[in-house]
Amino acid sequence: MDGRLETVRALEQCMLNAWPSTRAVHCDGWVFRSANGYTRRANSAHALTPSRDFPSVFAKARNFYAALGQPATFRLTPLAGAGADALLHRLGFACADPTIVMSTRISGDMSIDQTVTIATHYSEGWGSAYAAARGLSPAEAEAHAIILRTIALPTAYATWHVDGVPLAFGLGVLDYGRLGLFDIATTARARRQGAARKVVSSLIGWGHMRGAHTAWLSVIADNVPAIALYGHFGFGERYRYHYRAEPGAPSALPQPAFAAG
Repeated sequence: MDGRLETVRALEQCMLNAWPSTRAVHCDGWVFRSANGYTRRANSAHALTPSRDFPSVFAKARNFYAALGQPATFRLTPLAGAGADALLHRLGFACADPTIVMSTRISGDMSIDQTVTIATHYSEGWGSAYAAARGLSPAEAEAHAIILRTIALPTAYATWHVDGVPLAFGLGVLDYGRLGLFDIATTARARRQGAARKVVSSLIGWGHMRGAHTAWLSVIADNVPAIALYGHFGFGERYRYHYRAEPGAPSALPQPAFAAG
């Protein structure tokens, strides 16, 4: 078995666990996911262990999303194979959000910054503060909250405050030694104060204290500041993916400020 593909598969399984959808169907080694339209990664078809030619999977996926009133979207990692991308391109499915998946080994010198608070359960306060910082609509905020309340693994909700005001946020999800980072976001007021770095280091410190040996995340490929931030912590590229969206699909879906969807 190709060792690189096994690494991809392991991280993809972590992603599916850490960022759940509200509906999911397993079909021929693919997972068709839907979550009220919030983020592409929770509203797209993902390859894990493809067992049939892609045209058969494509037809089933399109029927799945049509029944939900959603355009079909495919998240294409190296597991999907080149044939899937080529067919979707020929059918006019637009390419969107080229994304890098990065990871790093966790060292023992990470700790929780004293200016960052960590909660291990979702709260409406954290959700509403994050939604306000991101400018989410009420519908987007509720869809986001549903995803967070659905996470079944140990979680860390990080917040950086200034004078009691929450200004930076992050989410860590621990999956048996692998810590996924999501929702890393800062308000305009928090920029250039090292807020994101403090949030990331605190989440990694939290994970390390609970036995995490690896941290991973995904970031939009042209987000140079975020990639530089993560490089400071030793994150390196492991693989890339992109989406193919059915004609008529929204050109953009909500994405975290740093981590990609």
